[in-house]
Amino acid sequence: PIDSICNPSTPERPVNPILQNTGNHVDEFVDALETEEKLATELETIYDEVWKDALEEEETLTRAIQAHERDSIADELDVSKGSSVLSFNELKVAYDSEASFHAAHSWDELVELEETVVEAREPGHGLYMHERLSSPSRTVSLEERRRKHEEKQAKAEELRARAH
Repeated sequence: PIDSICNPSTPERPVNPILQNTGNHVDEFVDALETEEKLATELETIYDEVWKDALEEEETLTRAIQAHERDSIADELDVSKGSSVLSFNELKVAYDSEASFHAAHSWDELVELEETVVEAREPGHGLYMHERLSSPSRTVSLEERRRKHEEKQAKAEELRARAH
């Protein structure tokens, strides 16, 4: 009993069996969070690399398309065959030959020929434009139209009164 007074020790509490293995579960949970964070970082790095590659490919394709368009425009103007600037006489000859071609053909022949030469609009373009132009963001309510009309009328009346 003297030893217990000189060296007081805390009596051991009984350990709840549910809480007995919580240290192990906490370690597993911390490991899982660290793994999740590491995987998220790796995924973000991969996503950034893929995004960067896609942007580079888009720029490459855009440059290729622009180069192709420049080449096709140059071919249409026959710039690659001669000088890059047409003289007035060359321009006049081209205009006269086109005018004589149009004079020699009827309107329906020209339209049919134009349809075969020029690319037509994409299918559904008319529907797309209709939906775009008649979208709710473009429509104005009756009250708003009436208010604007009345404002214009009032302003016109004021200007007429100032003029007289």
